[in-house]
Amino acid sequence: MPIARTARAADFLEQIADPTRPRIDASDIAVVVAHPDDETIGCGALLAQLNGARAIVVTDGAPRDLEDARVYGFASAADYAAARSRELRAALHTAGIADHRILQLNIPDQERCIGWYKSFRIWRALSESLEFASPSLTLARRPRQRGARNGQLSIPGGRWPRRTPHEDIARVLKPAGRLLIMNYSYRGDLALDREEIAQFAIDYGFAIERNGTANLSLWDGHAFLLRRL
Repeated sequence: MPIARTARAADFLEQIADPTRPRIDASDIAVVVAHPDDETIGCGALLAQLNGARAIVVTDGAPRDLEDARVYGFASAADYAAARSRELRAALHTAGIADHRILQLNIPDQERCIGWYKSFRIWRALSESLEFASPSLTLARRPRQRGARNGQLSIPGGRWPRRTPHEDIARVLKPAGRLLIMNYSYRGDLALDREEIAQFAIDYGFAIERNGTANLSLWDGHAFLLRRL
């Protein structure tokens, strides 16, 4: 029932806001991400709290143009995909997620939008995976839409809540709590990203500590670090 699932989402938000950081029964929760390492970037600090969560990873993280593979010393996409799979499982094992709770669809990376047929196959595979997992709560990245902002949020009952991720964050995060956003958007306009983050900080009561800085040597993502006032 939608009401029960919405209640489950509200209960989950209360649990992750608990400063004692208790272990959470997450046997009915699925973490769905596009690429290996998205689970760590998106909710790495939370994963270790989720007892029994299931992870669903859509792509293999190895683009077929081999540009990324060659940078990291791999001669083929298959070798690069295998290495990324090992890294993914090692990270999830560290968080206490066992192999039988990890599902990799292994869709070739960066090919999700090439033709309607491939897109259909991806959606069908993901739909079947979610039907098999039968979660009451799914953690996923907000879908990209024209004018939409990036963010992480919970999806109660498979429907997007009316509140924005920003409102949920402001509601749950305690004073002095920090919010890290990696790559606020992919539109290639850092100045506009900074402008929107500044407005978000004003609207929801945050101080900006890092405003679109590039802090990683192996990834060109920009970090926005905010502190709840």
